[in-house]
Amino acid sequence: MFLAPSIDAALEVWEVMFFWGLEQRSDSTAIAVHPHRDYWMFYVDQYEKHRSKLEMELPTLTEAVATAHQVRVAANGGRIWSGDQYPMFVADANKLSAYFREIGAYDHPDGPPAQPPPACGLAVPDKAANPGLSSDCFALLAAEDKLRGTATLNWDPDTPIAKWDGVTVAGTPKRVTRIVLTAKSLTGSVPSELARLSGLQVLHLDDNALTGSIPVLLGGLSNLWELRFSGNSLTGCIPAALRSVADNDLSSLRLPYCSL
Repeated sequence: MFLAPSIDAALEVWEVMFFWGLEQRSDSTAIAVHPHRDYWMFYVDQYEKHRSKLEMELPTLTEAVATAHQVRVAANGGRIWSGDQYPMFVADANKLSAYFREIGAYDHPDGPPAQPPPACGLAVPDKAANPGLSSDCFALLAAEDKLRGTATLNWDPDTPIAKWDGVTVAGTPKRVTRIVLTAKSLTGSVPSELARLSGLQVLHLDDNALTGSIPVLLGGLSNLWELRFSGNSLTGCIPAALRSVADNDLSSLRLPYCSL
């Protein structure tokens, strides 16, 4: 199911669906087929050369479309398209029904449901003056469930972001600069979404029950100078770029550094 807030976004999806066809192989697997595929089949040598662009496994096509969409959402500060008239991207579709009921979206029997407010709601009151903080808010909301696990965090769109558990906001324009969640009974994992907090300087997730690996993307946080991960059950390797973090406890993890 595809939910589009505008005809432009809907048309883009339909163009992809119209342009690429589906074909079933003899082994019952399906592939996406470019409409020019049959033309190139007349030129056997060229067909094999371009085959990967003319026939695509469905998981590959899905991943490519999803990646392109994530890049667009990130570039637009969490919105599905450029411009304030487009809504924020909702990552968890399972929460849509309860969310729409909460805001009264179904209280319009004589017309279409009301458009929900942006995902960050009251968390960032002056969004126009603080676009970076709006982006930070969206990243934290996307990371919340992965990070907390069975614990509780008050990262709520109706609560000012400066009052969220462990979150410090500073600077002009305002950005999230510190996340300190030491010994908060977190049972999830280290979310890669934290790598989108480009103004982050301090990250303390020590003395919790986090599992999984450290996302390589965290190595791109150029302003990060203090890092605490000890006291968890992390596995895998440590992103090599995190070596440059001046104040860290990475040696206590007893994990190798990633080669890349």
